[in-house]
Amino acid sequence: MCFSSQASFIAAASLLPAGAWALRVCRHRQRPDLLPLALCPWLFAVQQALEGVVWLGLEAPPAPAFAPAAALGFLFFAHGFWPAWIPWCALRAARVWRPQVVPLLRRFCALGLLLGLWLWLPLLLESSRVAPVIAGGSINYQARLLGDGVIPHQLGVSSYALVVLLPLLLCGSRRLAWYALALLVTVAVSWIAATQAFTSVWCFMAALLALLIPWVAAEPTAAPGSAAVVAGPA
Repeated sequence: MCFSSQASFIAAASLLPAGAWALRVCRHRQRPDLLPLALCPWLFAVQQALEGVVWLGLEAPPAPAFAPAAALGFLFFAHGFWPAWIPWCALRAARVWRPQVVPLLRRFCALGLLLGLWLWLPLLLESSRVAPVIAGGSINYQARLLGDGVIPHQLGVSSYALVVLLPLLLCGSRRLAWYALALLVTVAVSWIAATQAFTSVWCFMAALLALLIPWVAAEPTAAPGSAAVVAGPA
């Protein structure tokens, strides 16, 4: 894999109209349940912009004074934010598509929040745990996480993917299920192609897949001739 600050900034810019389109679809179709999902392109854009700043520091040292903060910001999304946000997106969608799985998805939300805190808080409290370097054309953040040396890296990645992707498969939306399966493919590709820089590569691929979210948001809520389900409060 070969990425750069330009690739990150271009990805961030490309996601801005996708987020606007997704929000427009939700507003036009009166689907407040999909608003958290519709925000994902913009959130990925912020994450990719942060990684662009990290790239600037690594490509042309001395690094800008805010580059370490950008690295922590990127890892906030990767380790702390997405494990909680994506299950919540699935929970909101399930209220329309499959209400019976809402109690289970609430547990996934709690699990994702705990996982995010466990992964990211140590990095926030001790910034020396993060030392990004360029490795094979990608960024290896060299983040020292709690459990390193005890929990095998592959098991940790698999557990993270399970917490993030399984709720999307359970919520009852066919297009969200396809989106989750596409994300699962990127997990495998990122792991095979860039194990040491897995976090950076997977987040970049996941950001590109966020371009599909307007298509996901446009999925009909009911088959023709059947009554549409009305979204309840979050």
